[in-house]
Amino acid sequence: MTSLYQHSDVVDVYFKHRPVYSDDVAQTVMKYLQRHDEDHDSSSTYDLMVDVGCGSGQATNTFAAYFKKIVGLDASENQIKVAKKQNKFDHINYVVGKAEELPFKEESVDLLVCGEAVHWFDLPKFFREVSRVLKPEGCIAIIGYWVQSINRLSLIQNNPSSFKETLNLFVDLARLGMSNHSRQDWIVEEVTTGYKDIFDRIPFPSKERRDDIIIKNVVTFSDLCGFLASTMDLGDLETKEDQLDEIFGDVMEVDIGSFDPLQAISKKMMKIWNVENKEEKFEIDFNVYILLSELGQSQKRKAQKKSPI
Repeated sequence: MTSLYQHSDVVDVYFKHRPVYSDDVAQTVMKYLQRHDEDHDSSSTYDLMVDVGCGSGQATNTFAAYFKKIVGLDASENQIKVAKKQNKFDHINYVVGKAEELPFKEESVDLLVCGEAVHWFDLPKFFREVSRVLKPEGCIAIIGYWVQSINRLSLIQNNPSSFKETLNLFVDLARLGMSNHSRQDWIVEEVTTGYKDIFDRIPFPSKERRDDIIIKNVVTFSDLCGFLASTMDLGDLETKEDQLDEIFGDVMEVDIGSFDPLQAISKKMMKIWNVENKEEKFEIDFNVYILLSELGQSQKRKAQKKSPI
């Protein structure tokens, strides 16, 4: 698993500006789980959910009502520190760990969730771990999102080119945080097109996807800039000076010694949208895609139970 979001300032921006999943997301996932676990009493909570690549807990919290215990796991110590700090639930715990080495017993997990993180994993190793830890009736839900639209609320009609330039800036910033250059194009393609290849690579026989959920957020211009800044996990600025100059050279002189990502993004976005007031309101809509799968063991296990001794 790629080591990301190790810097505390980036993690703080991530927690503050990343979108929170709507209740529709959790309800969609739980309906799928309940459909594949017909023996479960719908009025009772499940035993254990694991959120892999949990970040600061944006997805984890939305499932709180459905489980006796939830564990959020992330490779970034700073992400886990922020997740623990914001945690308001006694039955949710956060731990540092890798997606490819899940610290759980065989057949112990009812639901494994992965929100906007699976594109960083070693997929074959991750799916082997999923197969090991899920209960026979357990499921995996891989959740992602991409920006569908950005509208400046003070305008009757927005300029499509401003939205397009913003998406291009988003992709450029995301690439800056990717140390593995050989996977850059694949990751960008997967995130922006709804995990199409990842869905095909899910190795379990029973799987489906949902693409009908939209998250709508009304934010200030400053918050919109913060969302873009949450993609910039910059470790070695010195090695990225040319890229930074290419992105921001038209709005400022890039000085690596005093480079402020949020300030640079704000200047760039002010030019793109012709904005002067940082408190001006924008609506940003995200289309959510959910990949759902179960191992295909539940029917086999039920058949075994019914077979005569």
